[in-house]
Amino acid sequence: MDNQQIAPAQLKTLLAERRPLLLLDVRNAKDYAADPRRIPGALKLDAEVVGQWVGMLPREREVVAYCQHGQRLSNLVKDALLARGFRAHNLAGGMDAWLAIVAFRGAKSD
Repeated sequence: MDNQQIAPAQLKTLLAERRPLLLLDVRNAKDYAADPRRIPGALKLDAEVVGQWVGMLPREREVVAYCQHGQRLSNLVKDALLARGFRAHNLAGGMDAWLAIVAFRGAKSD
């Protein structure tokens, strides 16, 4: 993963290969309440207070942040992590795109 955005199909492949990624679900409360499914293994964190929890993340792990649509919140988190020296990406299309790819391929999301 060289760029700062990762496609859902690429993430699915990396997870199947058991790559040690740190997944961050940074959807807002409204989006999360509407559909609380998460990508397996993801931590649910509040994007608006990234400065409060960023110091607790392991720097050795590559991070993929996602929000509902893959734009504002996940980019905010990705940029904050990059500024602090993390290897960070956002999920292109967010949870919407993830659910579409796992549904299309017949996989389940938790």
